[in-house]
Amino acid sequence: MKSKKLITNLSKTLLLITLLLVSIGSSAKRVLSYNDLVPSINSNSSLNVCIATLDQREVVLKGNQDASFVGYIRSSVMIAYPIETKSKLDFSEVMSNTIANAFKQNGNTATVLKTNYNSTKEDVFNELKSQPADVFVLITMNKWRTDTKAISGTKVATELTYDLVLEIYNKSGELIAKHNLNQIEPELAPAMSSPIKKIQTKVINIKYPEVMTKLFANSEIEKALQ
Repeated sequence: MKSKKLITNLSKTLLLITLLLVSIGSSAKRVLSYNDLVPSINSNSSLNVCIATLDQREVVLKGNQDASFVGYIRSSVMIAYPIETKSKLDFSEVMSNTIANAFKQNGNTATVLKTNYNSTKEDVFNELKSQPADVFVLITMNKWRTDTKAISGTKVATELTYDLVLEIYNKSGELIAKHNLNQIEPELAPAMSSPIKKIQTKVINIKYPEVMTKLFANSEIEKALQ
């Protein structure tokens, strides 16, 4: 009897998870908002900065996902549903905007150069250094995605993967600092509440500013921004 009851309870739990993830998967909107997330950047307050982010993610370059893509949420049968930026903007532009906002909070003048993932790094750099600025910030986004799926019991796992290369150039277009940050970070959240909400509050709202702050929190980078 005990084993039969245990099986019944387990079946109910699995059914709840299945219904939850299927409903999430079939939802019309799967979006995450990055717009208001501002990292902390140590910089001189008198800088005039222009920022560009070049999206070089494989899934975007191959045409498998749009440039607004930020991750996946998987159904109970592991069907991957893409998540995009809430603003519908290219994620490269959203990333640049959050960096610009961080510089502005320091009293800097900051502008964003919008890029196309089909552009070469050389073309982006040449356009960037033609802008009226004293410092040029170029971020190459090789990887960025969240991936959320059921794992066991009443848990889902959200994995954050990123590979970012930050380059700082002076007014003459000379490279003066470079820093690469790449990692895979797992996160856990209860499955009985909305996974999308958990991704936003537990992963994105906390992890995105943290990762971007770490990208700039490098002695070489900080020296270049003084």
